[in-house]
Amino acid sequence: MGKSRSPKDTTILMNIEQQIKTNDIKYVRFEQYDLYGIPRSKTVPVSFFKHYVDNGLNFYGGILTCDVQTRCAPGTGYGSEVTYGDACTIPDINTFMVLPWVPNTARIIVDPYWYDGTPLMGTTRLMLKKLLKEFDDMGYIVRLGYEFEFYVLDKETKKTVYDSQPIFVTQYNNWDIEFTYDLMDKMQEAGFGIITQNSEQGPGQQEINLTCMDGLKAIDQAEAFKYGIKEMASQHGYLATFMTKPIIDKCASGAHIHVSLIDKSTGENVFLDTTSSDGLSDLCKQFIAGIIKHAEANTVFAAPTVNCYKRYRPGACAPTTATWEFEIEALVSV
Repeated sequence: MGKSRSPKDTTILMNIEQQIKTNDIKYVRFEQYDLYGIPRSKTVPVSFFKHYVDNGLNFYGGILTCDVQTRCAPGTGYGSEVTYGDACTIPDINTFMVLPWVPNTARIIVDPYWYDGTPLMGTTRLMLKKLLKEFDDMGYIVRLGYEFEFYVLDKETKKTVYDSQPIFVTQYNNWDIEFTYDLMDKMQEAGFGIITQNSEQGPGQQEINLTCMDGLKAIDQAEAFKYGIKEMASQHGYLATFMTKPIIDKCASGAHIHVSLIDKSTGENVFLDTTSSDGLSDLCKQFIAGIIKHAEANTVFAAPTVNCYKRYRPGACAPTTATWEFEIEALVSV
C-alpha cells in the first residue's frame, strides 16, 4: 500500500510507537472478529508491526464462513466460491490497545478487503461502519452502553465456582477477591470504564457493566472486554463463558444494550422530550417501533446459536413477544 498518511494518522502512529516503548511491547495481535464475535488473530513480532500497518496482513477470507466450531458454511461467497482465497486485512490504528493481562502484548483490530480493494461486507465491523455512517449523515451519534452476564466455572471440573443463586450478595460478588479485583484493575488499566460488578442470579454467574461510549469504539471495546475476561479467568484457573444457557435449569446469561441517539450539533439526547407526558420524543417512539418491527429478523444477530433459543420460554426473563414497556427507573433517569 505505502500510501501517504494524514497529520492526524501520523500523530496516532507516533503515540503508538511511544506506547510500544513504554510498555516494552514485543508482540501485537492483529485481530479480526468473526460473525459470532470471536477474535481470530495472528500474533506479529513488534518488528513487523509497522510493515503490516503500511501494507496490510493476509488473512483467510473464509473466516466469515466459520461457525463457532470453525465448520465452514457453504454458499456464502467467501469459501469454495472464491477458492478459499486470502483477504488483505487493513489495521485500524485507532484500535491499538496495550493488554495489561498479557505480558508485553498489544492488539490492533483489522478489517478485511480482497486484494483488489473490495471490502468483505459480510464482516460485521464493516457493516456497522456503514450503518454508523448512515446515522452520521442524518446528524446523529449512536451512544451505547453494555451490561454483560457470564458464568464462571472451575477450569478442570467445569463446576460453577459457587452453588447458590446469590444475586447482589456481597460474599459472592467477590468470592475470589484476587481474581475479581485483578480482572477489574487490568480492565480499567486498559481503558475500559467499569461502573459496577456483582453476582447475578445463577450459580457462579457474574455481571459487569460498562460506561457508555460512542459508535464503533463502544462496539470494539465490548468485543475485547468479553475475551479479556475469558483470558484472565483462565489465568486464575477458571473458565468464563458468555453462552446463553450453559446450565439448562439455571438462569440464562444475556447482554443488555442501552442505546441513545445524540444530536451532533447540540450534544442533546434526541430521544428525550421534556414536553411530552412520557418524556419520549416522536423520534424515540419511531426508533422503538423499528426495533419491534424487525425483532424477529434481528434474532439472527441477537440469538446466533442454537443454545440461545433454550432461553426463549415464558418466565425466563427473556423476550417471547415483540413488545415494550416503561420502567419506573428509566422514567426517573431520562
